[in-house]
Amino acid sequence: QNYPNPFNAGTEIRFQLPKSAYVELTVHNILGQKVCTLTSGYKPPGHHILRWNGINDEGLAVPSGVYFSQLTIKKVEETDGENSHQTIYNHLRKMIMLK
Repeated sequence: QNYPNPFNAGTEIRFQLPKSAYVELTVHNILGQKVCTLTSGYKPPGHHILRWNGINDEGLAVPSGVYFSQLTIKKVEETDGENSHQTIYNHLRKMIMLK
């Protein structure tokens, strides 16, 4: 879970990887619309902490409310010279922002 929750100025989202993987961590609003992407790319094994400060991808502050962090871990396979991403883990967590 993110910490703190509920949060005001920002929150930390933590996850651990047993081996290198392609990771996407996104934040969505209550309607399921993507608010921002915190990371999208390869991460090494180990413990990771990403911080979200309530700012969307356009650089604007979002209003108070319920948000969801979505952690997706993908395995990338090359077939016939093309890369394909297969989701191997997908987890949604509820976050509450109070201003």
